[in-house]
Amino acid sequence: MATSLATDTPRALYPKLRPGPGRSAAEVTANQRARLRGAVVKLVGERGYKGLTVRELSRLAGVSTRAFYEGFDNVEDCFAQAYREIIDRALTSAVETPSRPDETLRDRLPVFFATLLEDPRAAGLVLVHAPTAGPTVRARTRGADRALERFLENELACIGDHELTRSAVVRAAVPAAFQLARTRLLPVSRQSPVKSTVEEFADWLLTFRRVSLGRTFTNGPMQPTFDPGSSERVIGIADDRLFLLAAVTRLAAREGYLKLTVPAIRREAGISRRRFDEHFVGVNDCFLAAVERRLKLAAERAASVGSWNERWDLSVADAVRGFCIEVMQDKGLARLAFVDLLAAGAQGLELQDRGLKGLARRFRQMVPRPLRPSEVSAEASVAAAHAIIAAEIEDARLGRIGRVVPRAVFLLLAPAMGAERAEQLICAG
Repeated sequence: MATSLATDTPRALYPKLRPGPGRSAAEVTANQRARLRGAVVKLVGERGYKGLTVRELSRLAGVSTRAFYEGFDNVEDCFAQAYREIIDRALTSAVETPSRPDETLRDRLPVFFATLLEDPRAAGLVLVHAPTAGPTVRARTRGADRALERFLENELACIGDHELTRSAVVRAAVPAAFQLARTRLLPVSRQSPVKSTVEEFADWLLTFRRVSLGRTFTNGPMQPTFDPGSSERVIGIADDRLFLLAAVTRLAAREGYLKLTVPAIRREAGISRRRFDEHFVGVNDCFLAAVERRLKLAAERAASVGSWNERWDLSVADAVRGFCIEVMQDKGLARLAFVDLLAAGAQGLELQDRGLKGLARRFRQMVPRPLRPSEVSAEASVAAAHAIIAAEIEDARLGRIGRVVPRAVFLLLAPAMGAERAEQLICAG
C-alpha cells in the first residue's frame, strides 16, 4: 500500500558536507543553510507552506535539527530567507543586464520576471504561497519586497520627491506586478508572453515618472450613501444557501477564518448537515462563496454611486469613493475580503485575482475608447489601487481609509488620461 505524501519520509536532496582539508566551518554552515533553503522551495512546491516542519526540512536538506536552529529561528524564518534569496537572484540578474538609455525599465523588468519564473516552484513560493502563509510570514518577507521597490524607484529615476508618490505608486507597484505574474505568466510555459506583458507593465509604471503628487491631495468627509447591513436582512425563509452564506459571514467577522468549522456554521444558520452538503463541499467552499457574494454586492453598489455622473473620470472617482465608504461602514466585509480571504490559501488568492481581473474589465468599459488602457495596464491599475486600500485595512487603519481614495483614483486615471490631467482633477477636488 502506497504511503501518502504527508507522512512519507523525504529523502535528502544533498549529501552531508563535512569539514575537510581546505574547507572551513563557515563554508559548511553556509552550504547547510543553502540546502535548507532549497528544501523549503521543494517542500512548499509539493505540500504548500502549511506542510513545512523543521524535522522534514532538516531531513530533506541532509542536516541535523540542531544545524537548522543554528541557521534559522523557525520555519517562518527559513521560508522568509528562501523568499529573499529568490527575489535577490532575480534582482541581481536584472541589475546586471545592460540596458539602453532611457529604456532601463523595459530592458530589465523582463529579465527580473524571466529569472523569477525559471523555477516554477520558486515562482510559486513567491507569487502564491508567500501571500497566503499568514501575516507573520508576510511581515518577514516585506524586506525583500522593499528591495524590489527600491529597484523600481531607481529605474524610474525617482518618480517624484514627495512621500505620497513613493507610497502610492512604487509600493503599490509590487503587488500589481505579482498580480499580473499570477494571472498572465503562470503556469510557466514557453508560450508565456513574459517580455510583452512585462514591457506593458513597465509602460504603465512610466506613466507616473516625475509626477509631483500629494501637493494638495486632500479628501472630503466620507459619508455613507447606503445601509451596508441591509443586504443580509433580505433573505428568503426557504433559501438555505443564503442562510449559510450569512452565517459564515457573521462567524468569520467575529472569530476569523481559522476558527470556522462546518458544525459552527450549521449552528449559526440553523441548517442540518445534509442541507449544508447539498450546497457546499466544506468550510472553504462556503467561506469563499460568502466573500465573493459580499464583494459582488459592494462592487455593484459602488458602481451605482458612480453611474450618476456623466463624466467617465468622475464616475471612476465616485465608484472608488463609494467602495471605500462600503468598506468603512462594513467591518465584516473589510475583514473577510482583505484579511481572511488570503487565510483561505491558494483558492482565496485565486478568488482575489479573479475579482481584480473582473474589476479591470469593468474599469476599461468605463473609459472612452480613444483613452482606453490596455488589459495589462487596467489590471495593474486596479491591483495597485486594491493594494493601497488593503494596506490601510491590514494595518488596522480602517477609520482613515478615506485618505487613500485620491491615490487610488490617481492610479486608475493617470494611465488613461495622463498623469498631469489626473493630478489636476484630483487636486481640484
